[in-house]
Amino acid sequence: MYSRNHTIDDYSVFCQWWKDWGWPEVPYEFLPVNSIVICDDKPLCAVFLYKTDTPIVWMENYISSKSIKDRNGAMDMLFQSAQEKVKSMGFSVIMSSVKHNSLARRLEKTGFIKADTGLTNYIKGI
Repeated sequence: MYSRNHTIDDYSVFCQWWKDWGWPEVPYEFLPVNSIVICDDKPLCAVFLYKTDTPIVWMENYISSKSIKDRNGAMDMLFQSAQEKVKSMGFSVIMSSVKHNSLARRLEKTGFIKADTGLTNYIKGI
C-alpha cells in the first residue's frame, strides 16, 4: 500500500463509495486541495485535510471502499500518512469530528484525545 494526494479522477470513486455507504456526496468544490488517499492497485480509503489560519488542520470526510480486504492496515496507514502530511505542511494540531464509534476508537488508538461529546454540527449556505 502507498499514500498519495487525491486527483480529480478519484472523485467518481469517492462518489460511489459515499453512495455505497448511504451517505450524500460531498460536492467537489467542498474538498480541499490536501488529502490522503491510500491505494494498492486502486484507491482504498481517503480523508481530506482542511487548513486553517491557525496551527490547526481539520481532518474530515473520511471515506472508504466497502470491499477493503485489509481495512485495519489501510486505515492505520491513512491516519499515519495524514499526521505526517499535516506536520510537513507546518501545522501542529489535527482536529476531527466523527459520528461512528469504530472510527472514534481508531482515532483514540492512534493518539487522538476526545475533546467534546454530545455536539450537533450546523451548516448554512450564504
